[in-house]
Amino acid sequence: MRSINHDVLILVFRCITDKECSGLADWRRQLPLLWVCRAWRMAALPLVYCTLIVESISTTDMLGGSQFSLDIKTDSNTMVLENKGHYHPRVLRIRVHYCKSILPNMDFALRELQNCAWLTENKIELLHVELSAQANSSMVNSFVLDRLDRLQMQARLLLLLVPNVTKLKIESRAVDAFSSLLARSIVNSCGDQVIKMDVNTHSLTMVGGLLPQSLQDLWLFCDSNVLPKINTGLLKRLTLTGVSHGMFWNYWLGSGHVIDFANLEQLAVGVLYQFDVYSGYWLGPCDGFLYTLNAPKLRYLNINASPLTFGLLAAVIRTSRMLELVQISAPENNVITLYKPRLRKSILEAIMAKHWSALVASFAELARDIFHVPKLCLSSHLIISSGNSVADWGCLKQLTVAAKISFDALVGVIERAPDLLKLDAKDVWVGQSPAIAQWAGSEKQAVPISTSLRAISIGLESDSKAMEYLVEKYLNARIESLESLCFY
Repeated sequence: MRSINHDVLILVFRCITDKECSGLADWRRQLPLLWVCRAWRMAALPLVYCTLIVESISTTDMLGGSQFSLDIKTDSNTMVLENKGHYHPRVLRIRVHYCKSILPNMDFALRELQNCAWLTENKIELLHVELSAQANSSMVNSFVLDRLDRLQMQARLLLLLVPNVTKLKIESRAVDAFSSLLARSIVNSCGDQVIKMDVNTHSLTMVGGLLPQSLQDLWLFCDSNVLPKINTGLLKRLTLTGVSHGMFWNYWLGSGHVIDFANLEQLAVGVLYQFDVYSGYWLGPCDGFLYTLNAPKLRYLNINASPLTFGLLAAVIRTSRMLELVQISAPENNVITLYKPRLRKSILEAIMAKHWSALVASFAELARDIFHVPKLCLSSHLIISSGNSVADWGCLKQLTVAAKISFDALVGVIERAPDLLKLDAKDVWVGQSPAIAQWAGSEKQAVPISTSLRAISIGLESDSKAMEYLVEKYLNARIESLESLCFY
């Protein structure tokens, strides 16, 4: 027993024997965990990290050794799990490396936990279970399957030791019978007390997609390319995080695999208000899923998607009329952010022009859904040509175009936005403008544009005074409501 800086105490107990679990009784008599906890309280030192490791190494053990480790941990780093810097939940983390002696080892550990004063004096809020796979798992599976009732009883006992748990995190690296049974037993024992769950798809597959009906916040790590069906009705926040290019998680999927959203299409999330997808390079098409997502109360949508398609953009906009913020980003650093009317502003941003060609060409399909917002900003390296099909932009009041845009395309935008009051185009290319040429060729007789536009700010590609003069004459001739025109 030793003290570090007089305020942190770390204890590690290890028992290594030549026979499976022999010597445990002697070890327990000599240094029971209950005595350790009492000494801890007498020393008035906070419990920061306690690890109980029971190992058995046997020449006849075909699994190459067996181990059960139990971690009890509380530290400031748990705030990362909560994403709340001001809140430090109590965490009980159990690492299970299954083996032939796992059941007696779990009995031993649970009995020690029952005598752990720290556990009874502190309200555990987050239960973190790590399940690790080993070789020859079929032997373990058959061993555990014969003792299913006992395993379920252990899981129930574990939950009884931590009755205040509201957050559950289950991690598994393989879908096997033992991990599946343990995960199912823990989830089934949670009842209706768990409101937040952090789980990977392997673990979710093991429990058959069955989640506590009280669950409100689900964080799902997609380490499998097939998502199981999720059965929960009160979910308010759903986060899917997937595989990023270059990360070692590619080991699980293999190059070229994508996440399949098919099983999420019937997800019942009537009260869902926040949906986040962080995928990296291997996100599959989720347009259909978003089209059928039953989330009438959804307000915040954050999707990291590749490829960034117009269909995806249109789908997320149609997801909910109550959306306040939609953000779409792609691994190429493209970002599209839409603020719906509650925030009084709509922003579309991207860097790669290839993603914008389809977007601009398909404005007609999207116009009714998006352009009732009072303010819109387009920002990219986009060149909008006069040949693009741009629909009626409805009651759009203010437009900022930070992208490179041709003068004729800008005129086309003005013609299709009758309620536009203010226009700011930061990079306008005039060149041999057909609109100006036609206007000049008809002895400067121009048909007025039906618009309410009052103020225009233009950044010309050429700072020629002659060009400014020509553009000014043209706009004043066609826009009768124009009150202010400036160049920069």
